[in-house]
Parts: sequence; structure tokens; C-alpha cells
Amino acid sequence: MDRRPLVCAAGFWAAGSGIWSIRQGMPATLVFVGIVAALAALVLAGRIRLRTGGLCALALLLSAGLRVWSEAGHGSELTAAWTAPEGRAVIATGRLLEPAAIDGDTVTFPIRAHNVRSEDGALRVDEKLLVRVRLSAEEELAVAASWKRGSSVEVAGELKLPADAGNFGGFDYRRYLNRKNIHWTVFAKGADAVTFQSEGVSVIDRALRAFDESRAAIGRLTERLYDDADAGYMKGLVAGIADDIDPEQYDDFSRLGLTHVLAISGLHVAVVVYILLTLGKLARWTRERTLAFAASAMPVYMLITGASPSAVRACLMSMIALWLARQGKLKDGLHLLAAAALLMIVWRPSVVEDVSFQLSFIVTAGLLLCVPVMTELLAFRIRSAFIRSSLAVALTAQLFSFPVTAFYFHQLHLLSLLANLVLVPFISFVVLPLGMAALVLGGIWLPLGVVPAKLAALCNRATFAATEWLGSVKALSTVWQQPGLFWVIAFYALLLTTLAFARRSLRLRAETAATAEAVAAQIAVSDPFDPNERAARIAAYAGRAPSEGDWTEPLQGLREERAADVDSGGAPVSLRPVMQAALRTSAGQPWGFGLSFGERRRRRLFAAFLSLSWIGIVAWEAPPVKLDRTAVVSFLDVGQGDSILITTGSGRHVLVDAGGTIAFGTPKEAWRLRKDPYEVGRKTLVPLLKQRGIRRLDALVLTHLDADHIGGAHAVIRELQVGRILFNGTIKPDDDVLRLFHEAQDAGIPMYAVQAGGQWHVDASATLEALYPPKSPSGDRIPAIGEQNDRSVVLRLAIYGRVFVLPGDLEAAGESAVLGELRRQGEESRAIDVLKAGHHGSKTSTTAAWLAWWQPHEVVVSAGKNNLYGHPHAEVVERILRSGASLERTDVQGEIVYRIRTDGRLERRVKRP
Repeated sequence: MDRRPLVCAAGFWAAGSGIWSIRQGMPATLVFVGIVAALAALVLAGRIRLRTGGLCALALLLSAGLRVWSEAGHGSELTAAWTAPEGRAVIATGRLLEPAAIDGDTVTFPIRAHNVRSEDGALRVDEKLLVRVRLSAEEELAVAASWKRGSSVEVAGELKLPADAGNFGGFDYRRYLNRKNIHWTVFAKGADAVTFQSEGVSVIDRALRAFDESRAAIGRLTERLYDDADAGYMKGLVAGIADDIDPEQYDDFSRLGLTHVLAISGLHVAVVVYILLTLGKLARWTRERTLAFAASAMPVYMLITGASPSAVRACLMSMIALWLARQGKLKDGLHLLAAAALLMIVWRPSVVEDVSFQLSFIVTAGLLLCVPVMTELLAFRIRSAFIRSSLAVALTAQLFSFPVTAFYFHQLHLLSLLANLVLVPFISFVVLPLGMAALVLGGIWLPLGVVPAKLAALCNRATFAATEWLGSVKALSTVWQQPGLFWVIAFYALLLTTLAFARRSLRLRAETAATAEAVAAQIAVSDPFDPNERAARIAAYAGRAPSEGDWTEPLQGLREERAADVDSGGAPVSLRPVMQAALRTSAGQPWGFGLSFGERRRRRLFAAFLSLSWIGIVAWEAPPVKLDRTAVVSFLDVGQGDSILITTGSGRHVLVDAGGTIAFGTPKEAWRLRKDPYEVGRKTLVPLLKQRGIRRLDALVLTHLDADHIGGAHAVIRELQVGRILFNGTIKPDDDVLRLFHEAQDAGIPMYAVQAGGQWHVDASATLEALYPPKSPSGDRIPAIGEQNDRSVVLRLAIYGRVFVLPGDLEAAGESAVLGELRRQGEESRAIDVLKAGHHGSKTSTTAAWLAWWQPHEVVVSAGKNNLYGHPHAEVVERILRSGASLERTDVQGEIVYRIRTDGRLERRVKRP
């Protein structure tokens, strides 16, 4: 710490801002007090200097104070001024902060509002708002394209809160926008709702507009050079324009941990700096002028590529490095990284919460600190310097990125290291330069850029085929439950301790090897001496004491050579080769030459402790067995659809329905389609399952084949292992259903038709019983049925003595049939714990007779917020409340979770209390 004060200050500055974002108020204060006390203890113990400890404490407290001051100015003036801003019709006047982003028929852009008018009058504010415009006609696309940064606009629309997370651990869009100091959105209809005013544009905005237009021109040129399969990918790779990357292609890269190549980072900046330095050399500029030229180009490159955190970090480091090189003071890359981090956090303290910022700085620090150690460790096994250095970089990056990846993305493919080792150099040193060359040459004259573009496209074919093939190996894809912050910190502490221990061992090995050479050279063997004395001297240098009155155990290879050391005539014989060989062999041992027995033992014990720690830290987040025997039934918030996750006491998982979206009317016009339409399985369901550590479903139950119950099943089948699919024994004449069945067949998932009377003992804690549908009169043939609701699978779940009834979208006729069959079997009505309302609370379901039979303590309605159908219907709500049951709703409360203890205790919690 004393040797790197700037690095320490940057680390504590980042900690001060980061701690406040995680724990606020008194908990954060206690953490700060604890850290300052720890620094004081280190100073008193003489481990660090007073100056270093004071600098670290000052950085911590100043950073926390800056974060508090920054957050204090990030409140909403609209919230403070108006009692109920939600749903108000407003006219907001302000300035565009970014160019309008067009995605299908939706246009979004942030404005800095200075006046907001409503029926209650005008309010002068200084607040960022996010405007979302739904275009009415295709002709309005050209109008929206003219909305540029810095323009003064007036927007008429409805004020709404951004959506929060509906599920525990789900993406919180409201918090995401709040970090950008945006608290409200304005929803407008049609381009006519946006009018421009004639106020001038500032000089800064004009300059930024020029960068926006350059960025757009690069995108257009890329589209001319490549076909659709490559254009989006090359935009992201070369210019950091990620908006047009194919979603499935991006998922393939994400699965293998390769998305970092699509973000502007150190690799891109290094290529650009190399090109600029080469141009300066060709122009015969002086060294100082060339370095100044390259440094001055970095801000331009940063702004053209979008100024993402990774791009800002890389460009700042390059600018500082080039400036120091010009001054002849460039020495330490870690100080460059620390300086870049300080500048970024001081400029925007909340940047520490950005995933891109965290990954960029953590991985870069890991590479600077640990690649030399990793390279030396690999030198014992790998002779090729190129392979050794490439593997060291890939392995170090993998280790340092893993905790952050597990925390945010919850997955690690075991072929990720291979993909990064092979594909990243190929993309960085072949495809990226070809892409840059195509843009530069194509910008001069389009035909000049065609040849490198064709070569890049050919390389892309190989890249895409490799990522698709590697990512398809599901058995090697691991899923990690979101770890706690303590686990992440412990992982990095253990990783750094292990690498420090390895570095110390390598240093000791080098020192003892040098000592062995010196000892071998110093021992004079030209004169004969007593063999016992000779052995004792060698043993003493090797750290071993001779036995009393006995021949000392010689070093390896010495006993065999003893007879040859001295001939029968006593003539002097040189022993130097034998001694050198023996000493070098001793120096090659893992714990080094010259260590005492006690030191060797301590080092071995510490190595064993590290090994056990690694086993423990991995087992903590990925235990081989489920230790907590509590069962869980979660009614997930998937909008206007159903999805129920059942986790049994032994850790088996059953998913009942997978949500989805129903499309109405004629298909959308092509221009209205979004580049990456929302799909509940890929965007919500699969991330939630992975966040909870679920990589395999023992069963996927599809109660019926309507889109709002099977839509997310496609993503589930693609991303997770599914043991079996249970469905209602019918086929719906619909392309989406047929595609789903084909996907299940291709994945080798067995499918079983559910019939009334069937039972499945999931494990000792849980049993699923099918109450409906009845056996099909068509025998083994699967009937085609369009109207699926009254063919819904009805399940009765008994888990630790608690009973849940899940009827899918069963309507009144189906409910009557189920009750009739139960009466015919002689079953009597008895109270259950939880009943899911049929068909999202439609008035055609959850009849009074149905409620009277089951006598539920609680009824759960799974419906979308502000859905078009008005679910749950007022009549149904009244019937439920009249029956004496409490009503829980996913559209209001978000995810509803029931935890069942082994003794039968039932606990409920909801996302929105």
C-alpha cells in the first residue's frame, strides 16, 4: 500500500461511493467507521505508514460525502410538488439531451425539462424526463429522425412512473432510470405531440451533434458494406453500436462470456493507437508530436464510439499513458488505471454501480496484477511462450470476471475459457482490423472497403458457427444462484491471497535456484576430502542436518555417484558436476531450496488451507445437496399470463406454465416491429430461474396451449435442461404450438399427456395429482382443439401437508365437470390453503360453487398490470372476498411467494407489500 498511494486512494474512493449505494444511513456509517478503525489498527501495528492510512481514510470519507451530496440533488421536483403525478396529462418543455432512438414505432429520448404544465398550472423545474412517443404512421419515422440533441422541444403526453421489478431479483427499470436521475416518463401519441421551438443550440451541443452524426454515418456505411447477417455485429464490434445486433447472436456470445468483444475496450483503443502512431511515423513526425497527436485523438474516438464506461476507461488510460510517455515518465499501468477510475467516479459517483464499469476495471486490474504470476506458473507445463501468455490472459480474465458475472448474469459456460482463448485473439487481431480497414477505405471510396469487408464477413461465418456450436453444449453450462456481496468479496480476497502465495513461491524458487548455482560454484572439489564431511556440507546447504554417527542421507543422485567420486588410489576427482546436479534438483522442489523443515511444513499447511477454502467457497454457492428443506411455491409476475414455480423440499423444480403474450388482430406492419421485441421467456422467466440457481427443471407443465401459457417455454427449452413436459393431451392448430413441440422433440425431452387420476410423487415432500382433463375418447390419438381453456390441466399440489389447487384457465363448464367427478368418487369438500383463480380472474371462471367446494384461505390472481381485459373482473373479486378468502394479485403485488416449512408452517411474502 505504501508503494502505490494513488492505487490505494482510488480503491478507497470507489469503496466510499460503492458502500453508500449498497447500504445507506446508519449501516453505511458503521461500515465506514469499521474501515477507518481497521486502517488505524494497521497504522499502529506498523503495517502501513500514517500518511498512507490517512490518505485512504480521507479518500473514503470524501467519496462518501460526494456521493451523499450527489444523491441529495437527484430527487424529483415533480414528486415533491404534486401529490399524485402518476397519470397526469402534462406539457413538458425542455432540451433534448441525446438524439432520438427509433425502435419500430417507438421513439425515446431524454430531455432536460425546465417547465411542466398540467391542469393545476405550470411548474418551473430542472429535471430529466424520459419521453416515449408511439408513432401513428410510417411517414412519421422521417420526422422522428430529425429530432437531434440540443433541440428545444415541447411534448404533450401522460406522466407515468417507470416500471419497477415485479419479481424478487428481477430487473428494476425504475431503479435503472433513477441512477440516471430520471424519475418520470412522458408517454406521447404520434409525432404531432412533439413540437420544436426556435431557440438556439449551444456550442457544446453542436459539437456533440457532430459526433452523433459521425456515429450515424459509420452505421450507414457499415450497412452498405455488409449484409444483414453481419452489419449489426460489425457495428457493435468496430464502433460500439450495439442497437442492431441480432438478439440470438448476442445470446450466443453472452452464453460463452464473449460480449466484451462487442464493447469498446482496451483492445479497440490499442488498435487505434497503433494505427495513429504508425501514421505519425509515416509522416516523419517527431516522437513527441506523434504521441501528442495520438493522445488528442482519444477523446474524439471515445465520443464517436458512444462513451461507454469501458471506452472511457480505456481512452483515459491511453491519454494519460501517451502523455507520460511524451514526458518520459511512463512506468506503471496500475497507476494509469487508478487515475482513470478516480476521474470517472469524481465526474459521476453513481458510475460505480454500472456493470460495465465494474467488469472493465476489475478485469483490467486483475490482468495488470496477475498475468505475470500466471505466466510463470504456466511455464512449468507449457513451453510455447505465445500459448502460455494467451492462456495466462484468458485464465486471469476468467477468474476476475467470474464473481461479477455470477452476481449479475448467473451463468458460466465451461467452454468459455476455450472460446475466449481461441475466438478473442481471432476477432481482435483479424476481424477487428479488417472491419476498421473496411470503414476507412470504404469512407474514401466504397469499392475500396468491399474486399476487407468480404474477408471480415468470411471470418464472421467461422465465428458464428463456433459460438453456436460451443454454446449448444448444455451439459457444460453452469448456473449460479445470485451470490451475496460477502461471497463476492471473499472470492476476490481468496483469489488475491492465492496469487500472492504463488508469487511468493515463485520468487523463493528463483532465489533458491540462484543460491544453488552459487553454492555449487563455491564448493572446491579439486582437493579430496572426507566423504562424510562433503555430504554434511551439501546437506547443510540443502537445509537438512546430518544424523549423529550415521551416513547423512545424500541428495537425489548422490548415492549412485559416491563410488565414482574418489578412485581407489585416492587421486583427486572433480565432484562439481555431481554437486551441481544435486543442488539444482533440490532447488527445483516446490517449497524451494534451503527452507527449514518447519517453514516447509507451514507452507504446505497454508497450501492445504487455500485448497479447502476454494472447495468451501464454491460449495457455498453451488452445494451438492439442498441443505434447507423448506419448499417454495412462487406465483411469478409474467404480465397477462401464468407461471408458477414449485421447488420441493429436496430441491426439485417444477414449472407450471411459462407465460407469454397474445397477439390480436392482423400482424403488425413491418415498420412497427421492434428490433428486439419483448419475449417473456428470454427477458423475464429464464433470467429469474438462473438468478435462483435453477439449471434443470424436473418437469415443465403446460396446462393448455394458449400463447399466454406457452410463450416463454421456447426460451426455457433452449436455455435450461428440462426433464419432461406434461401437457393436456391435445394439439392446437397454431404455428407457435407446432414449433414448440418440434423444439422439445429436437431437445430430446419426453412429453406426457396428463389425465385425471394421475399422480406424481415429485419427492418425499410433494405430490402432484391431476384432477382434469378426463381421458380422451380418441384413445392414443391427440385431438386438435382450438379452444383450449376448458381442456386445462388442473393440478392439486400437496406439499408438507399444505394444499394448492392450480386450474390453469379452466372456465365454469370445466369447473363443474371437475366437481362432478370428485363427488362421483365420494370425495368430500374440505378447505385448502391456496387456490389460483382460473383464467386470470375472468368472470367466466372461479364460480361460487368452485369457491364453496375448495374453501380456500387465499386466492391468487395472475394478471398483467393495466391489462386490456380488465382482469380480475369486479364480479370475481367480489365472489372471492364474499367467500372469506383473502385476495392476492400479481398485477398489484408482483410475485407472490409461499414458503412451506417441514413442520407445515406456511409463510407468504409479496414483492410489493
